[in-house]
Amino acid sequence: MDNQLQGVILGGVVIVDIATGQYSSLDLPTSSDQAYSIAGNISLSPDNARLAYSITFAEKGEETSEIWTMRMDNLDKQLVYRMKGVINTLAWSPTGKQLTYSYQPGIHPPSTNLSELWLLDSDGTSQRFITSTHSVGGQRYGPTWSPDGRYVVFTQADDPALFLSDWRGPGTNVYVADTVTGQFTRLSTFKGRSNEFPTWSPDGKFVAFVSTILVGEPEMYNPGLVYVEVWVASVDGSQLYAVSGMARWASPLAWLSSVPSGQEK
Repeated sequence: MDNQLQGVILGGVVIVDIATGQYSSLDLPTSSDQAYSIAGNISLSPDNARLAYSITFAEKGEETSEIWTMRMDNLDKQLVYRMKGVINTLAWSPTGKQLTYSYQPGIHPPSTNLSELWLLDSDGTSQRFITSTHSVGGQRYGPTWSPDGRYVVFTQADDPALFLSDWRGPGTNVYVADTVTGQFTRLSTFKGRSNEFPTWSPDGKFVAFVSTILVGEPEMYNPGLVYVEVWVASVDGSQLYAVSGMARWASPLAWLSSVPSGQEK
């Protein structure tokens, strides 16, 4: 059975109305044969009016990346910023005034190179360097804004070579950057674990994350024997405690905004 959505290219991006099930395709850059999208790191603005995305392409032997924004109706496309290097992650701040992105500068940057984490005004008028890290991209690792837009949480690989040699991602820890003061706080203090999927509490005071202990050797399409915990850390690093030892491997977290009425403890 062909599950391809009508009018949507393979690897393309769609907007879905959850209430009606109707969808529309976003007009993002595609490959030369229009077989798949080359846009990535798509982030929706807080007011749901615009989205940001990045593209990376080869230009005269160099890797060049661009950050674009556009309206949800596919109009008013704006080139926000262009740089030499490869963008790994991109996220819109809760205020809608800034974007944070990580990228590897240079020509054909090796995967083990340091990444740089930057803040960028959403109109491209100003940017500010945060830090150089062995950070890794994707939903598992961030960066993710705090609800008030002051902090960014991200996961950093302790040893990039080890991280890249084992697809289970061992040796990562969770950090928070204060975008106002520039201060960094390490929230997890584990060795040889995979700490991932950091997510903020609704009040922005805590970060929950999944911590995986690799016990056995991996099998085909299976991480092998693992023990997976959920931990919570305060944003200032003063508290760190486990709340569950029954989590599933490689499963993201979602923090409820409130407790349903009648279920308070």
